[in-house]
Amino acid sequence: MISIGDVCPLFFNPLKYKYSNAGCFRQVFSLSDNILLQVFCDNGETPAASLNDKIKGTSSAITLLTYDVNESVKMYYASLSPSEGIYTVTIGSNECEEFCVCENVGDSILIEYSHKDNNSAFDNIFWIDDAQQMFQFRIVGGFKPDGVELKVENEQFVNQKQEIIEMYSIPYKTFDFVFGSSCGVPYYIAEFFNKILCLSHVSIDGSLYVREGDSVPEKLDTIARKQMFIYKITLRPTKNDIAGIGGKTEEATSSSGIAFLLSNPEEDDVLKYKKAQAAFVNENYV
Repeated sequence: MISIGDVCPLFFNPLKYKYSNAGCFRQVFSLSDNILLQVFCDNGETPAASLNDKIKGTSSAITLLTYDVNESVKMYYASLSPSEGIYTVTIGSNECEEFCVCENVGDSILIEYSHKDNNSAFDNIFWIDDAQQMFQFRIVGGFKPDGVELKVENEQFVNQKQEIIEMYSIPYKTFDFVFGSSCGVPYYIAEFFNKILCLSHVSIDGSLYVREGDSVPEKLDTIARKQMFIYKITLRPTKNDIAGIGGKTEEATSSSGIAFLLSNPEEDDVLKYKKAQAAFVNENYV
């Protein structure tokens, strides 16, 4: 059996509704992008792959490298970097959707994705020996200022006087990533984006992001009753960029948070908050 990797950035036989206008969509890659193709075979089968130039009407064979996944499955792979033009790729009898390679990629942004190891939910190889395989994909989209949500993760302590003491507090933000230009994108682009966000490394325009909780692409609009849509999904930066993360913790002051100062603790001691010390100290009486 011959199968194409689940998160390869080319689309073979995507879902379409033949009784509706499919609209016009063509995937775009830059001349500098890496179009990584992975094909998996078992039972000793060998795939035949070709790059088809739709402008010139010519086809050329793709040279495939090999990697032994296990005793029965072998991966064939290639990194494609064609010159400017409109292309498809044929694997056996399957031909992918047309894609365009050009110098001017317009408003599209680069998405790079990979995984921490080869144990993912998908049939793809992300590490060959010690070399990480980085997939690349382009999409028209971006982060909207009105989609920024300010949030906080904190824990508070209420003493007997019902005074609230902030034990710790970390602010963070979530962002709504909207994709699909005014012309929209097909359903299978949203499905693909939902897949790659299951991986451990997703870089959007050079910055790492993860999905917020169980957020998935949500349809915002349908374009002119066609099979084209605008989607949004809520994301968080992988690293919180607030000041102080990873820095040196200050000594306890009135503004540096809560500490615990224990002095010769004995059995039955209790902790009592001392404002002057900005800390909980141990007492042998209540």
